Amino acid sequence: MSDSTDLLIPRPVRCVSTGRMFECDGFRFACQDSRLSLYERLLDGARSVPLSFEDDPSLPAEGYRLDLKSSCSVLYSHDEGGLFNGLATLRQMTLLGQGTIDECIIEDRPRYGHRGMMLDCARHFLPASYILRLLEALALYHINVFHWHLTDDQGWRLWIPSHPELVSVNPRQYYTAADVKAVVEKACLLGIEVVPEIECPGHVGALLASHPELGCTGGPYMLEDRHGIFDDVLCMGQERIYGILEDVFRDVASMFPSPRIGIGGDECPVTRWKSCPRCRARMNEEGLEDEHDLQWLFTKRIYAIVRKLGRTPVAWDEVAKPLSRGREVDPSIQMLLWRDRNAAATILANGNPVIVCRYDDGAYLDYRQVDDEEEMGNLGVNTLEMSYSMKLDYSPLAGHENVIGGQGNLWSEKILFPMQANYMLFPRLPALAEDFWCFDEAKDFDSFRYRLSGMKRILGTLGLDVDFRLS
Repeated sequence: MSDSTDLLIPRPVRCVSTGRMFECDGFRFACQDSRLSLYERLLDGARSVPLSFEDDPSLPAEGYRLDLKSSCSVLYSHDEGGLFNGLATLRQMTLLGQGTIDECIIEDRPRYGHRGMMLDCARHFLPASYILRLLEALALYHINVFHWHLTDDQGWRLWIPSHPELVSVNPRQYYTAADVKAVVEKACLLGIEVVPEIECPGHVGALLASHPELGCTGGPYMLEDRHGIFDDVLCMGQERIYGILEDVFRDVASMFPSPRIGIGGDECPVTRWKSCPRCRARMNEEGLEDEHDLQWLFTKRIYAIVRKLGRTPVAWDEVAKPLSRGREVDPSIQMLLWRDRNAAATILANGNPVIVCRYDDGAYLDYRQVDDEEEMGNLGVNTLEMSYSMKLDYSPLAGHENVIGGQGNLWSEKILFPMQANYMLFPRLPALAEDFWCFDEAKDFDSFRYRLSGMKRILGTLGLDVDFRLS
């Protein structure tokens, strides 16, 4: 086989080559479909060959089959996921083949439905132009969810029409409605779902900077220029927070067509609540004895707001902590399992869908790639091999239908520029992509390392130049 198939990431389930190759640097689509407009342009070449599309009901969800010949190539699929996955593989093949492609049949399907990447643009702002380029790389490696972390203690990065004051704390460093439209539209044409996240009730320093009345002390509050977990969070005795957040989530829902919205929920200390008269009064009204149950009540209210908008909440796994205190947590909330393994059994027993992204098992891409104090990164170490071997099937997750997939997370405490983001993402993100896509029998770390030579070539074509480690 040539580079066009030999270097593919993720590795397809089955690839059978005739041993022949044909000249090809693109494909001419045999049908007109607005969904295909971007790929029609991306796959246009001087030596394009005809490509037809066929429906095959026997294919599994997101599965596809390619029958590639110089005279007539066919992409078989049965849903949009399969269609876009097949097109992404064709694009990767044209970039790898550099003018020639194997005559072959490829049959492929994913192991998990949620194959995500979270990008924190709140702590340090990354321009929309960079995200637009990054989306093309995500699609190539069958990453189908872009989780966009837009608010935190260090910045509020999303223009909210009903509350324009929110971005006043970081002028000129936020995403306009036009930016969001461009990102969402391109993602849609690449088969990627954009899941926005509005962090609350902790990590809200930017929100408090523009609305000090929503905090327990009344402020004044400033944007944080430090990184960590801070005591100033939303006051659980302030009823006004729900009106503002309802406005925010309504505007978010109008800008993002995703059926899901991130509601945060992680790392919320109760220090202020313990001494806040309004929070104590709310506890008395509700008959609560534990300050942590104030967040449980808050989550129930935010859940109701998001569900009223017809969306499903996605939250970090701290939102499930009340289960251990005998509290009810709605089983439709999708949980980002990022902390210890012990939380998994409780969450799954409650019926919540789980997205695995544990910080100590290869998913945190802001961590250093090697154990060297000179290496760029934050907090810990997650090597390339750890990302490739990230476990989504450890007990009690193994075989559980509610484990819907995994994602890699790039927090931006130490990411100031796109070039730094590229260094942290690649090649670990493609390693995670193959981990989420491939069944165990198809995985081979040595083979993956060999195929990275093609990845570097592709990234340069996309304008994402990066020197990366192979450790």
